[in-house]
Amino acid sequence: MVGGLVTSFFLELTIYPAVFAVWKRVEMEGWSALIRRPDRAPSVRPRLSPVWRGAGFASFMVLALTLGLVWAQGGGAGDLSSAPVVFDQAGNGLEVTLRHPDGAFQSGTNRFGIRVVDAATGEPLAATAAGVQLFMPAMGAMQAMTATAEMTPVGSGEWPGQVSVPMTGEWRVTVKVEGPDGPREVTVPTVAR
Repeated sequence: MVGGLVTSFFLELTIYPAVFAVWKRVEMEGWSALIRRPDRAPSVRPRLSPVWRGAGFASFMVLALTLGLVWAQGGGAGDLSSAPVVFDQAGNGLEVTLRHPDGAFQSGTNRFGIRVVDAATGEPLAATAAGVQLFMPAMGAMQAMTATAEMTPVGSGEWPGQVSVPMTGEWRVTVKVEGPDGPREVTVPTVAR
């Protein structure tokens, strides 16, 4: 949301005026007005006019700002070990901690992380695969919804992931882990805001 506000601000103050200036100049002087042609040295390469240079600079600034915002927000993975805990649940021989930067799932794209520990030993589970699935049962005319997370292992039982939650409301989160003792799962209810 903030990125949209910032890029809209820069579009309105930099790109649109540059495009308008080029449009009006071409309308008044023709296309040849956009290229400087030196009268004395025909072998010299034509240079871009200040209008084109300004539009290029403004485009570069908008791109740099957008990339900076993406980098500042973590870009997709990032360290979630200090993020607020959404739930810490034990069951089926596992202890699962789910962390989210906002403390709860939101409608839209969500970055989150899970930590899976063997409940008997307290050590991180040597899992070969993990998955997180959010499920909302059918209500009235609305069909049941499922959102499946993309998980990437980083070691020590840590699995950052990303999921797109279609809407707010009550969801069932199922964490499935494929470990040395076979597949296990833990299901926890949660609310997406």
